[in-house]
Amino acid sequence: MDFLEDVLTVEGKRFDLQQKMKAFGFEVKTCNGHNPEKMVSIMERWIKGSAFDKPQVLIANTVKGYGLLCMENIPKFHFRLPTEDELNMGCRFE
Repeated sequence: MDFLEDVLTVEGKRFDLQQKMKAFGFEVKTCNGHNPEKMVSIMERWIKGSAFDKPQVLIANTVKGYGLLCMENIPKFHFRLPTEDELNMGCRFE
């Protein structure tokens, strides 16, 4: 589980992907990965206004299990399904 903790931990164990991509010469944009309109907007701006003189990367920050209250940011759901009781906890969009 060490790998999952490194990926899922918000407090700072996470390596800085944006910094690494910039070091490789990418133009980097980040956004909320749960906001499709924002992601499309960034990509449309790249298509319309960029000469593509360097590679583009979009880092979409997301939360594992987003929307289901029983699953949000809980690593065990990488390898198992929620139970009926867990699903009955509800979701963010009710």
